[in-house]
Amino acid sequence: MRPLACCLLLLLVSGCNSVNQDAVKAYVAAGNASIQGSTSLKGSGLFPRKQMYWVVKIDGEPVNLPGYSRAYSLSPGVRRIVVGGGLFQGQLGSHDTLGGEAEFTVDAKAGHKYEVRGEVSEAQLSLWIFDLTANAMATGSMRPAVHTENHRDPILIPIPLPR
Repeated sequence: MRPLACCLLLLLVSGCNSVNQDAVKAYVAAGNASIQGSTSLKGSGLFPRKQMYWVVKIDGEPVNLPGYSRAYSLSPGVRRIVVGGGLFQGQLGSHDTLGGEAEFTVDAKAGHKYEVRGEVSEAQLSLWIFDLTANAMATGSMRPAVHTENHRDPILIPIPLPR
């Protein structure tokens, strides 16, 4: 489970990059569909709560550089897509991670844009794929098995030293 926590932490610290819309437009202009991850930030300051959703595999092949700020091309037709989702929630001196993966079948339509979405409530994760073009869910919601970890972090207090 430690690799999942490391992946979630890496995704968190990689920043709040938005999806490259030029890439999305290029996929759609080529007659394909696009699928992208998403993120939601709640809380602030000492109590951040970041939910992240991303693409893991398309038709059994791992995607290059998975991340919530990436978009991928989908050929039209029925596609099997494995998606992941997770939560990073921190408070002073500790942080919790929760993550899971689910596989969906999507009938990708040329010119459509899809987004991985989800919701975390308590210790439960729900994932789905949303059709941004049709403004409707492209799949039903699925609750995958989740992995959770709680980390106790040292509290560092910088103390200025006299010169």
